[in-house]
Amino acid sequence: MFDNVGEKIKNISKQIFMYELAVFVLLGIIQLGKTNDLDGIEVFLNIIWSVLIVVIGFAVSYLSVILAYGFGELIENSKIIADALKDNDNKNNTYCTNNSNKPNGVKSVLEEVYRTGDAEPSGEKLKCKACNLSIKHLPCPYCGYDE
Repeated sequence: MFDNVGEKIKNISKQIFMYELAVFVLLGIIQLGKTNDLDGIEVFLNIIWSVLIVVIGFAVSYLSVILAYGFGELIENSKIIADALKDNDNKNNTYCTNNSNKPNGVKSVLEEVYRTGDAEPSGEKLKCKACNLSIKHLPCPYCGYDE
């Protein structure tokens, strides 16, 4: 019931638009049917009035649902953005370094390293200039870099 709320709002707004449009077209046809009782210029004015009912009805129908449709679109897009940020946060939260592409003499290490923002508040936060990982002291425990 509460899944895909944005899509449901968009579908309901489309249905409301079609319903309102059908009502205004029907009102225009009913107004056009009254031309049999009229004479002269009144026939022409009634035809114009019938067309205006349909055109204005279309505009009113469109404007009445555009906000609801836009709201549904916002809900869908905000969910997509939230999911992407959550995935991106999970990807950046943990790094796994193999260091197999490091030059000879640097030992291969397989460890988990957390982002600087996830480190404990105490201690100085440094970034290794070689591997760009967060470290607390030099030499870098991951790649061995020392200034």
